[in-house]
Amino acid sequence: MSESTVDEERRVYETQWHLDKRLNIGHILMTLTITVAMFNYAGNMDKRIQSNADSIVHHKEMVNIKQDTYSKSLDKLDIKMDKLDEKIDRVLYSIDVTHSTQDGSP
Repeated sequence: MSESTVDEERRVYETQWHLDKRLNIGHILMTLTITVAMFNYAGNMDKRIQSNADSIVHHKEMVNIKQDTYSKSLDKLDIKMDKLDEKIDRVLYSIDVTHSTQDGSP
């Protein structure tokens, strides 16, 4: 073979895709490291998801308790308002009665 043919084959070999049977230890270690990190991250994600789910349940319970408390408070206020309304009605009735007796009408 001539030297130009060898140069041409070398140029074609260097520019085309090819597979190499050699393995670089750096690539193997990096792949293992990434794989371990991925599984570690996924394992921790389950813990975080469970923690968030527990927190959501706790917040829902607290909201329900607060709603019950507010409902009871509103019921108490409603009772007090009814009592005040009755007292105001009695005062107004007594004023009307007093006013009508002063006018001379029964």
